Amino acid sequence: MRRMPGGRCPAARLHSFHGQGNPALPHNPGGATPDQPVSMNMDFALENSPLRRMIVARSLSALRTTRRPVVLAVGFFDGVHLGHIRVIRTAVIEAAALRGEPWILTFDPHPMRLLRPHAAPPLLTCVEHKLAVMEQLGIKGAIVMRFTMATARIPAELFARRLVSFSPPLAAIVVGNNWRFGAGAAGTPAMLRRLFRKLGADISVRTVAPVRSGGAAVSSTRIRSAVTRGMLEAADAMLGRPFGFWGTVVRGDGRGGDLGYPTANIEPHGEAFPPPGVYAAFVAVGDRLYRAVMNIGRRPTFVLQGAGRPVIEAHLLGFRGRLYGRNVMIYPIRRLRSEKIFRTPAELVRRIEQDISDADSALRKREKAFQKKATWSLHQTARRI
Repeated sequence: MRRMPGGRCPAARLHSFHGQGNPALPHNPGGATPDQPVSMNMDFALENSPLRRMIVARSLSALRTTRRPVVLAVGFFDGVHLGHIRVIRTAVIEAAALRGEPWILTFDPHPMRLLRPHAAPPLLTCVEHKLAVMEQLGIKGAIVMRFTMATARIPAELFARRLVSFSPPLAAIVVGNNWRFGAGAAGTPAMLRRLFRKLGADISVRTVAPVRSGGAAVSSTRIRSAVTRGMLEAADAMLGRPFGFWGTVVRGDGRGGDLGYPTANIEPHGEAFPPPGVYAAFVAVGDRLYRAVMNIGRRPTFVLQGAGRPVIEAHLLGFRGRLYGRNVMIYPIRRLRSEKIFRTPAELVRRIEQDISDADSALRKREKAFQKKATWSLHQTARRI
């Protein structure tokens, strides 16, 4: 399975008017002994297509599948951070007041992929990852419109007219106060209000102030910077949950197994990662959480220095079974060391054993707190902001 351009998940199934994602993930209740993985019903532990009940479509026409008023949150929502959560939460509250449904409108790929490819940012979340998070925040439907050069040329007034043509059920738009739309990003929320009045549409436009952290507005740009600089706690604080990325386990060269420590070679579906090195990490497989040692880098012992493409691989403590083709969530927690060239495989094995011990010790101390934070932080954060 290959990662699609723009951080799209290969397992994503964008249904036209069906709203039938995969069944709910199984929840295996009960505790775990110190040598077993923790059982967890994580809100965003992703296994293939995680969407449970959300309608997902490519066209605004999907709005006509509901007879209830729709409140539409609009944006790209990369990372679904605290600022996005405030927009989504506002849409959920307004929809409840109207006895309607909260939906989102987003785009794929990121507009910069087409308009300024050299400046396109690395994405924190692929499409299906962010939709899974949004569903847990209460979103009932998602319209993932393809962003093309034709899309980029749509004048602001024509975009407004298209929205009006779906009213009812469209009753309200919720956006961040820096949201822009239409050709050349010429449209503003205030302009959209004026256009709706001009067109005689009874659609409200609600703007939401940004969430501030560390003296500045929370943004996907700031989170990407924190992640790529290894400031994971800062990223967690702005996300409102632990930073993690989704990936598919693919076949590697089997070298870890030859050394006695098999690793899962992970093809990630996000694009923003911590600096190269060895990390203590949690890896969610279905609804089970494993302690792991993860390497991000080039495995310098087995390639010429500076050669080879970056790889992400993880050794899951206590895991038994096959992972090929499965999707997992990886949560880097603590950087243990930088990459290093070892003179012999035996020297590398001794270092791996030490890494496993260090990671196990660090993760055991954080396991319960991490599980609680990962499982409940979205709901608590949404209520708070």
